[in-house]
Amino acid sequence: MFNSTNKEENDQSDIPSSLRLALSVSIIAIIEEVLGLLSVIDAIEEFKMEEESERTAQEELNGRFQEMQQQIDELTKEVNRLKYRRSGF
Repeated sequence: MFNSTNKEENDQSDIPSSLRLALSVSIIAIIEEVLGLLSVIDAIEEFKMEEESERTAQEELNGRFQEMQQQIDELTKEVNRLKYRRSGF
């Protein structure tokens, strides 16, 4: 068991510190890229949710406008009907 520990230490000391540093920096860069990717995915999901919310709000608004237009049309018909009655026809 002691021999395996010495062998591992010897293997690590055989690798120049600059290569170990480069490996560490590469691992950190990979982690950074993964976090960046997760951030972009989160932003895309947030954008989709906002778009869906805006679409739903617009549909609701369109429904209200359509209802108001129907009421205006009904009132216009009623006003015209009352005018027709008043004029004696």
